Amino acid sequence: MLSELSIITKINILLTLVLIILAFLTINWHQENRVLYTKSIKVQTQKDLLIATNKYLKTMYSEQINGFETKEKAIDVLKMKIPSLKQSKQISL
Repeated sequence: MLSELSIITKINILLTLVLIILAFLTINWHQENRVLYTKSIKVQTQKDLLIATNKYLKTMYSEQINGFETKEKAIDVLKMKIPSLKQSKQISL
């Protein structure tokens, strides 16, 4: 009877140790998930900022290109001339 109790006690101790190890691994896993989540939020914020900056720069570039194309078309197709500084002062007065 004593040897049976000893075997059951050994099994209980082993199961308790396994349970404790699993508890520590679960705590570690949750900690790593929290750290990963905070990093992913930071990366997402940086990504959103880069996308917004990229859109802004593309818009500015598009406006510059459209202005340049309009100027070139006015000079070439419509045969308009660029006003001189003297003419622009007379027009503004």
